[in-house]
Amino acid sequence: MTARLPYRPDIDGIRAIAVGLVVVFHFGLVPLGKAGFIGVDIFFVISGFLITRIVVGALERGDFSLGGFYLARIRRLYPALVTVLAGYLAVGWFLFLPDLFAELTLEAALSQLYVVNFHFWRSVNYFGLHADGVPLLHMWSLAVEEQFYIFYPVFLILLHRHARRPLLPILMAVMLASFALGWFATGWKPWAAFYLLPTRAWELLAGGVLALAVARARPSKGLVQIAGPVGLALIALTLALADRGFAFPGWFAALPVAAGVALLLSGEHPGTPVSRSLALPPMVWLGRISYPLYLVHWPVLIVLRNALPEVSLDWRIAGLCLSVGLAWLIMRYVEAPVRSGKWLTHPRALLGAAGGLSAALLAFCLVGWQSGGLPGRFDPQVAQLLAYAKDRPTHLERCNWPGPACPVGPDGPPKVALIGDSHAQALAGAFDLWLRARGEPGTLIYASGCMPVPRVGVRRCADFAEAAIARAETSPTIHTVFLASIWRQAFGDGVLIVDGTRLAGADIAPAFDAALIGAVRRLREAGKRVILIDPLYAAPHDVPHTLARNLAFGTDWPVDMPLAEHLRDFAPLLASFERAEDAGALRVSFLNDLCSAGTCPGTRAGIPLFADGNHIRYGLSAVFAEYLDRAVQGLEERP
Repeated sequence: MTARLPYRPDIDGIRAIAVGLVVVFHFGLVPLGKAGFIGVDIFFVISGFLITRIVVGALERGDFSLGGFYLARIRRLYPALVTVLAGYLAVGWFLFLPDLFAELTLEAALSQLYVVNFHFWRSVNYFGLHADGVPLLHMWSLAVEEQFYIFYPVFLILLHRHARRPLLPILMAVMLASFALGWFATGWKPWAAFYLLPTRAWELLAGGVLALAVARARPSKGLVQIAGPVGLALIALTLALADRGFAFPGWFAALPVAAGVALLLSGEHPGTPVSRSLALPPMVWLGRISYPLYLVHWPVLIVLRNALPEVSLDWRIAGLCLSVGLAWLIMRYVEAPVRSGKWLTHPRALLGAAGGLSAALLAFCLVGWQSGGLPGRFDPQVAQLLAYAKDRPTHLERCNWPGPACPVGPDGPPKVALIGDSHAQALAGAFDLWLRARGEPGTLIYASGCMPVPRVGVRRCADFAEAAIARAETSPTIHTVFLASIWRQAFGDGVLIVDGTRLAGADIAPAFDAALIGAVRRLREAGKRVILIDPLYAAPHDVPHTLARNLAFGTDWPVDMPLAEHLRDFAPLLASFERAEDAGALRVSFLNDLCSAGTCPGTRAGIPLFADGNHIRYGLSAVFAEYLDRAVQGLEERP
C-alpha cells in the first residue's frame, strides 16, 4: 500500500445505495418498516476501508501527519454539518414549540461535539414509538464515526511503530473482539450496543481489514466477479429479515456489513458488472451528495411532521425531493468549495472559521437549552399546556423489564398483579389508589412496547411476557391478574411475530388467539382470576402538543377520536378478547365512562387527558381509579 489512493467511482455508487436505503425508509416509501438503518452499517464499512487505506498508505510512505489528517476531516465534515445545524435551528425558531426546540438545541450542541450518541444511549430507543420525533436522531452515527476517526489513526500509528506482528491479524482480532462485545451487549445493554463505538467499531474495522487484505494479496477476478452479486443479495436478505424482530446490532448487523465488504471487493476489478453499474453517473452523483443528504433528510422529515397534521405519501415524496435538492446545494456551494480549498484555503483560516461558528452555535444552543426552548416566543399558556406532557409516573421507569417489579397499593405480599406495557405503567397510579382503598397489595410488572402474551413479539417481549405470566402463575398470594396494553401490536401493523416467526394476514388471528388463550388457561389453572383491560383509544395527535400548537399557531388539529373508528380499528383484537372470555377471562373497559356520547375525548375539563396521544396522565389517577372500581364491581356483581 505505497501508492496514493486512486478515485473509485463505484464507491460513490455504494454510498448511493447506503444513503438511498436510509432516506427511502425514513420517508416511509416502502412497506418494510424500520429497515433503513442498515444503510448506516454500509457507510461504516466504506469509512473504515477508505480511512485505513489513507492512513496506512501514508504511514508506509513515511509522510503521515496526524494534524493533517484531522484537518482533512474538518474540511470534509464540518462545513455541511454547521450549515445544516444552523439552518435547522433557524427553521425551528419559527416552527418548534419550546420543548422540541429545547431538545433540538441540546442535540445540536452535542452533535457539534460528536458526543450526541451518548445522549441517545441514555434516552432514546431507536426502534421505539417516539424515536420518529427526535430532532437529530440520525446524528448518532456521525458521532460514532468521528470518535473512530479520533482514535483509530493513533491506534494505527502505535501498531505501525511498535507491533512486531503484521497489522492485518491484529486488526482482525480487534474487529472480532468488538463484534463479540456487540453481540453480547445487544442482549444485555441493547441501547449501549446500538449507539456506542466499542460495540460498533467492528463494522468500520471490517472495512479496514478488507483494505489491508486486498493490499497484501490482490483478489482473483473470479472472487471479485461473484462478490458484487453476493453483496446485493445480502442487502436484499437483510431487508427481507429486518422486520422479523432480530435484536440489533447483535449478529444481524453482520449481514449489511458483509454486504458492504462484498460490494467494495467487487470494485477491486472495475470491469465487473456490479462495479460498472455502481459507477454509472446517476449513482456517482447521488453518492457525491450522500453526506449532505444524510444530514438534511431527517430535519426535513421532522419539520414536516411538526408542520402538518398528517404527512401523506405526496408530502413524503416532496420531502425526499426537497432533501435531495438541499443536499445538492450544500454540496455545490458549501462542501465542495471548502473541501477543495477554494474557500478557507489556509488551515488557520479554516480553523478560525470553524472555531468561531462553533462557539456561536454552541452559545445559542446553550441559551436555548437552559431556557427550556426560549418559551418567550409564545403565549405563556403554551408552556402550561406542554407541561402536561411531563405528567407521567417516571418514578416507575426503574421497573421497566428486566428491572424489578414495582409494588402498588399498601405494603405486603402482592394479591393483585398488573402486567403489560407502558400503558400498564400509566395505569399504575390508578391501581395504587384503587388497591389502597381495598386494602390489597399489588405489583406492577411491565415492559415498554410489549404485550403481556407469551410467545408473541420480538424476543425481548416474548421473554418478558413468559417471565411475568410465570411469576403470577406460581405466586402463592396473587389471586387476580390484570393484563393491560395498547394491544395495537397484535393487529395494527398487519404483521405479528409468534414463536420467532413473522406472520401476516389471516395467519395472525389464530396464532394470537392460541397465545392469549394459552396464557389465560395457565393462570386460570393456577387458580387466578384473569381480567383483560380493553385497549384505550388513541387521540389523532399528541394531545398536550396539539393543544399547544393550536394555541401558538392558530391551527385546529383534532384531539378527539370517534368511538366507531376506535372500535373498527380494534375489531380483530376485541374478537380475540371475546374468544379469551370463553376460556375464562374477564374484561373491563374504560370506554363506557369516557366515550358515552359516541366521541372519545382527548381532553377532560379542557385539559389534556393524555400525557401524549394515548397514555393517561398520572394526575388523573384518582379519576381512573373510580372508573376501575366501577368496572370491577360490575364483574363482581355478575351471577
